[in-house]
Amino acid sequence: FMLFGSCSPIDPGYIQIANETGGQVCFLTPQQVTLASKLPGLLVGTNSVTVLSVRDSVVSGSKSYAVPVDSTMTDVTFSADTPSMQVQRPSGDPVQVSDADATTLQLTGGSVLKISSPTVGPWTVTIGVSSTYRLVVSASSTLDMSQFRFVQVEGRDGHDGLFPIPGLPVGGATSTVDALLTGGFTTPQFDLRRPAGDHIQDLSLASIADGPPGEFGGTVDLPSEPFLAYVTGQDAGGNTFQRVLPKLIQPQSVSIVTPLRQDLHPGAPTTYA
Repeated sequence: FMLFGSCSPIDPGYIQIANETGGQVCFLTPQQVTLASKLPGLLVGTNSVTVLSVRDSVVSGSKSYAVPVDSTMTDVTFSADTPSMQVQRPSGDPVQVSDADATTLQLTGGSVLKISSPTVGPWTVTIGVSSTYRLVVSASSTLDMSQFRFVQVEGRDGHDGLFPIPGLPVGGATSTVDALLTGGFTTPQFDLRRPAGDHIQDLSLASIADGPPGEFGGTVDLPSEPFLAYVTGQDAGGNTFQRVLPKLIQPQSVSIVTPLRQDLHPGAPTTYA
């Protein structure tokens, strides 16, 4: 969302939707309309994937995040709704506005930095003192976690399979996960993290033999708190990769189950649930 104006409070619905879908809210002045028109070109690209999605705050000092750039990325974009973002290359050198491979956009409510043909290796993004902020690192790449869903067995005998559950999973219960990776990769490891980026638990997902290439599945004892699904591993060249589905998954505390289908016959007593 790109929001203008200051004569009334911002509807909190904008912020809630952005937080739960992995998006961002940019507060802009009317004078920045022209600059804002450049945002889609920086944030949306071909084969767009998400490498990091964080919602956090910094009370004092600063907070740094490691961003692995792998060989499949043709560009990488760092976006934060705070002006205190700084990015370092694997060499340790900070990215400068004048760098030939860098495109920057500085706004009142945040900053965006796009790097073309980035160097493979560990990049670092640092956020200074800031109230609650959203940091998103995205890239153009063919290597992606295109699916992470909770499923159950459905269908008639001989034609059964895994289908998405209705709604959201139940926290504290055991659920079945079905994930799909695309592009060249090896040794994928799945885990769940809090919106602030800290680790909750690892997942043991195995390759599904009769599924499409890159499909993994297994059972998971879900936490009761909101989480994001991450996968890390190595690309085909042996470089570290990381992907995340930016949509926040919020386990529910209530499960509603419909009764089985039941026929009622005229003239015959039937107990019906």
